[in-house]
Amino acid sequence: DSDVPQVIVIDEIGTELEVLAARTIAEKGVQLIGTTHGNCLENLIKNPPLSDLVGGIQYVTLSDKEAKRRGTQKSILKRKAYPAFQVVIEINEPTSWTVH
Repeated sequence: DSDVPQVIVIDEIGTELEVLAARTIAEKGVQLIGTTHGNCLENLIKNPPLSDLVGGIQYVTLSDKEAKRRGTQKSILKRKAYPAFQVVIEINEPTSWTVH
C-alpha cells in the first residue's frame, strides 16, 4: 500500500497557486474533484488565473489555406495545454446542468 491518495477534493479554487496545485495533482495521476465560481464555462476560460484548469487558451495564426478551409479568421483561440480536469460540470440552475 502507498500513502498517495487516490482522490483529492478541492473546494473553491480561486488563485493561481491553487490552480497550479490542482494541475500538479492531476499530473501525478491522482483523481481530482474541484469547484470554482463563475457564471459559465466561457467565463472560466477567459479568466487568466483560472483558465489553466481547463487547459488555458492562446491565439494561434493559421495559414491562409487553413483559415479558408475552416472558414475562419487567420488568428484563432486554441487550448494551450492539457486540462487539469477531464470533465467540467456547469451548474446553470439547481436542476439544470451542462456536462462538458
